[in-house]
Amino acid sequence: MNFEQAREYSFLVPWKTMECFSGPECWCRIIVPVEPIYYSHPENPENKHEYAIVDAGALDERTAEHIVRLHNENYENIKQSCRDAMKEIIDSMIPINEKEMVDTFEKLWQNKQSKIAKIVRKEID
Repeated sequence: MNFEQAREYSFLVPWKTMECFSGPECWCRIIVPVEPIYYSHPENPENKHEYAIVDAGALDERTAEHIVRLHNENYENIKQSCRDAMKEIIDSMIPINEKEMVDTFEKLWQNKQSKIAKIVRKEID
């Protein structure tokens, strides 16, 4: 993964703040993905670097925490929206009860071009 790919991927995962290398007494905080993302430069692919969204010395602790909170809330909202959409798709594909299953089969049976009608008719013949 190159730097650009690491940056794009970082938008799709949760973040956290960390103390910089100076320790807890330092005013700044680093923002990194919760799970480390590693990248390399094309000219030296075996040398891996850990990606940081915001490196040391750029943000104070309060601002960094605020940015991480906003990103993670947005991340969770998007994740929940995807879950809801997938559930809606799955629910629309699977009949909920026997009557719906029969009705769905009848509709497919009446549609002579449907795959299920062709398969069932082939089995019957």
